[in-house]
Amino acid sequence: MLWFSFNLGTNIFFLMRKKKEKEENCMRKQTIKVKRAEDLVNYTYFLRNEVIILSFTSTIFCPMYNEEKQ
Repeated sequence: MLWFSFNLGTNIFFLMRKKKEKEENCMRKQTIKVKRAEDLVNYTYFLRNEVIILSFTSTIFCPMYNEEKQ
């Protein structure tokens, strides 16, 4: 009986540890997804600024091109 309770306690301990590790892995995946989403937003923002800068420089340096375009 004592051996059975020891085995049961050990099994519960390892199952709880495995469950905790699984939850931590899930949290890591969510953190990676959030990080990727933030990178995508930063990249989109960078592209938006790049377009604004490019259109602004074309206005300054290529006024004839801009007149033809309008």
